[in-house]
Amino acid sequence: INTLQDIASVSPNTSDKVFIKIGDSHTVSSSALHCFAGDNVDLDIHHDLQPTLDHFLGGDADGETPFERHSEAAEGGMSSNWVIGGNPSPLDTEIAALNPSFALIQFGTNDMEMGITHASSMWGYYENMTVLLDQCLDGGIIPVLMGIPHRGDDTEAGWWVRPYNDIIRGLAQTRQTPFIDLYLALDQVAGDGLAGDGVHLNTAPQGSCQMT
Repeated sequence: INTLQDIASVSPNTSDKVFIKIGDSHTVSSSALHCFAGDNVDLDIHHDLQPTLDHFLGGDADGETPFERHSEAAEGGMSSNWVIGGNPSPLDTEIAALNPSFALIQFGTNDMEMGITHASSMWGYYENMTVLLDQCLDGGIIPVLMGIPHRGDDTEAGWWVRPYNDIIRGLAQTRQTPFIDLYLALDQVAGDGLAGDGVHLNTAPQGSCQMT
């Protein structure tokens, strides 16, 4: 598979206005994506994003927009192993419910803690993410991988964020699928965009989905 069109052609019956959310507490947060379905959205100078926003606001995610749906494949405190485990898995359940064309994927913060060390956890993380990505691709779903943010709660964990993001970037490169470097973007934000706990992301004083 070399192009996004090739991926989409695998399953032509998917809805091009629907994405699924796959991840941990970063994804579950109402400040992450849910707010784009509300009335407090300000795109500011990014008005070129309005057609994209309108497109997905028109999607039917089991009676809701994809932005506001509570995904069966996103849960706080969970890792990539959780979303592909079980029969059916949370991933299987969400795909069956929505028949999406896209999957927004963000795991890694909790995966770093799943082994004896952050280094030993990398191997299982890589294997789980490989299974997750390939399951999406086999179903004609375009995966959009998001990097994990900084860690301000633990110095050693903070050192390991970049190697984990290298894994994510490498998986996206080998499959020629989109990658959002959240870590790099947050380098430009005060306090790396982190809330007081040093793990989760902060919200602008005027509210989330404010792109001023």
